[in-house]
Amino acid sequence: MLAIEHLSKQVLVVTARQDDVPIRAALSLGAAGYLPKNQNSDELLLAIRQVSQGRRYISADIALLFMPDTRSISASKLTPSESTVLQLVGTGLSSKEISRKLDISEATARKHRENIRRKLGIRNSAEMAAHAIRLQGTDGPSTVI
Repeated sequence: MLAIEHLSKQVLVVTARQDDVPIRAALSLGAAGYLPKNQNSDELLLAIRQVSQGRRYISADIALLFMPDTRSISASKLTPSESTVLQLVGTGLSSKEISRKLDISEATARKHRENIRRKLGIRNSAEMAAHAIRLQGTDGPSTVI
């Protein structure tokens, strides 16, 4: 796939490949986003904007590949504050933006994210956003990380 040790620029992968191995490889090498090439131009423009702003972007279709249906189980594991943070992660907010929105310290926002990862067995921000999308249902738009 990519023969690069680490990507130094913000890279958005737009490809027909939608299986988890190349997606994981691209993200682990530092790709900032992953989008199937069959998406409409509006979503492509949104992805480009988000990646250019330093955020990660994973289309909902791709995000759902990584998440089993755990809506009822996972919701009961989180505190109300953690559930709120998870929802905000799903809308694309960073820890800094979440701290401003909830009027909490950035360290507290990061701690909530850490607790969410631990409680739900989530390994990274992409999986957290995928989980947030899953909890909100699949009818919504793609997510920004």
